[in-house]
Amino acid sequence: MSSVRFGMLKTLFILYMIGYSQANQACPASAIMASSSCPPTWIQSGGNCYKTTKPLTWFQAKEECAQMGGFMTAPHSKSDLQFLQTFEKYFWINCNDLQKEGEWECKDGTTVVNYLEWGKDQPSNNGGNENCAEARPSTQGWNDIPCNHLKPAVCKSAMPTLHL
Repeated sequence: MSSVRFGMLKTLFILYMIGYSQANQACPASAIMASSSCPPTWIQSGGNCYKTTKPLTWFQAKEECAQMGGFMTAPHSKSDLQFLQTFEKYFWINCNDLQKEGEWECKDGTTVVNYLEWGKDQPSNNGGNENCAEARPSTQGWNDIPCNHLKPAVCKSAMPTLHL
């Protein structure tokens, strides 16, 4: 273990032992520093952590990501899509037209994403109930499918921060 990481852990332990850490205590900005790793079973890339879910409905996958402390992601670009497909080839993305048919809303957390990568003749709303989007290999583009299909999702979370 590096001496920096050991020093951080030692400081956290001491603060915990003297009762400094309180759930609702504000932490001054000067005392916040980024953690050097993601939670166990999450994969780090840049300043974010990623994890896939088991196959779930779109709504279940979105909730599962939230329960794990993240959100169902939506790609921002072709390179972002290719990165996400290193986790899964077919997966839910946080895009839907549940509010108004044909008006697709895509979000990466709370950020609206304007990048769309629909496959040929998609979105099609085949059968009248295809309101959620799945990413497929880039040669096939995205597809709209019923939200009750079972697919994994790629969850995304910012790197945790430590309050010292």
